[in-house]
Amino acid sequence: MSELVREALRHYERQRWWEETNAYGRARAEALGLREEDVDRLIHEHRQEKRAREKRK
Repeated sequence: MSELVREALRHYERQRWWEETNAYGRARAEALGLREEDVDRLIHEHRQEKRAREKRK
């Protein structure tokens, strides 16, 4: 099998994985009622909570 075909298959697999992961994330976000605008705030809150837990150790 040529390297070109192998690379095409690797690309296809990566693309397929990303599409499946993205679909899963979108479904979970919808089920939880999350919107794109919520992401920055949630990341900030999570990092604050994580730092607070690490300080208590």
